[in-house]
Amino acid sequence: MKSSNKVTSGKNKVKCALTVFVLASFFAVGPLLAEDFYIAGTVGINDPQNSNSAGNFVNNFVSGQVAGFNSPVTFAAGSPFSWETDFADGETYFLAAGYKYKSYRVELALQRSSNTVTSQSDMVFGITNLTSIDAGVLTTVTLVIPV
Repeated sequence: MKSSNKVTSGKNKVKCALTVFVLASFFAVGPLLAEDFYIAGTVGINDPQNSNSAGNFVNNFVSGQVAGFNSPVTFAAGSPFSWETDFADGETYFLAAGYKYKSYRVELALQRSSNTVTSQSDMVFGITNLTSIDAGVLTTVTLVIPV
């Protein structure tokens, strides 16, 4: 599946650029001024924008089987698809520890970010609106049991 046009407003681009600049300046200066052992960290908020995805199937796509939908259905290559995904805010954590020895520095960094999908809507495959159908329709499972 091809996908994804991420919608970003000018306000959010400025917010992202400012956040990157501030974080980069803290992390660039802090470890450089550190002597021997150091620890650095940050806590932040993810503020993802909603995503509108659209495209055309490159290959035939066979839907999964779910209750309430006449499945499986094959969507032919070239059929259009589209949907909107709404994301909830999330959080991000970063922790680094390092050691400076002469002109060398060794650092261990850990980062975790998370946020969730609030909803998906306007999900259309071909001419079929799948918005109210279980997401299982998007998966195809082939189970082979050797005898």
